[in-house]
Amino acid sequence: IHQTRPRVVLFTYEGQSWERGLCKLVNDKMQDVYMVGYQHSVFTPGLRNIDVRLGAGCDPDHILTAGRVTRAILLDKSHFNANEIDVLGSPKAINVENVKVQSFSGTVLGVPEGQLSEVRIISEWLLTGARANGDVKFVLRLHPLTSKTDVLKHCPELKSAPKNFEISDAPLQEDLEAASWLLYRGSSIVLNALVKHVRPIYVDSDNSHVFTNIVDPSLKWCRIFQNADQLTAQINEDRINGGVASQTEAEALAKASKYGTDYFVPFDLSTIFGVLKAQSVKQKV
Repeated sequence: IHQTRPRVVLFTYEGQSWERGLCKLVNDKMQDVYMVGYQHSVFTPGLRNIDVRLGAGCDPDHILTAGRVTRAILLDKSHFNANEIDVLGSPKAINVENVKVQSFSGTVLGVPEGQLSEVRIISEWLLTGARANGDVKFVLRLHPLTSKTDVLKHCPELKSAPKNFEISDAPLQEDLEAASWLLYRGSSIVLNALVKHVRPIYVDSDNSHVFTNIVDPSLKWCRIFQNADQLTAQINEDRINGGVASQTEAEALAKASKYGTDYFVPFDLSTIFGVLKAQSVKQKV
């Protein structure tokens, strides 16, 4: 710090303890250094360290967010003010081109997180659904860090799965294009699903949605189910309707799609340049 003598320090900001330690260290060692935290990951419900102003030099002076949704959450829940939070954008911004009209004639796509315990939860629902709905395809998409060999060892029942079940090796966009329903828990793929007009269903077999569901529970397009029978009932209802059944449902879909689009937005580098320029002027004054 003494060698480089920075005027601005830009760091990732997601609620880790080292982030506050960094702010404290820099502020103790040097004066007039502007600490800018970049919020880049998804938010889960409940208490978040990222929301709290600790004081004593432990806080960012400015927060840049990955999208409009997380900025709105910080404005609503955090101790920071509107003039301290701006949208920068993210490399995770979702392409909104070529979005299909949802006809509910596609697959049920399951997207577990990387832990084998999460794979088991999602795969059990997929297998139950596949056995109850023989004319619907059920697809398990593994996390990139999860080995198919390990999964088959941990979940041997997958080796005798019905013919309408498969483990996907396809690209993500291909799986999403084919899907009508998405089974998820902590995976951020649900945001892509919202943009693609896929109906997300949170697998809440352990009452965990209040801690881990990254989607706003008020979005009426989405579902939170406690058992696979509810999944089958939803599939049947959607297939009978053959698409978005009412104006109310269409409005719910549009709102959910916008939520997905606004969560991670394309980079706008003018935001960071504006923050840096404003701070440069302050330091000169």
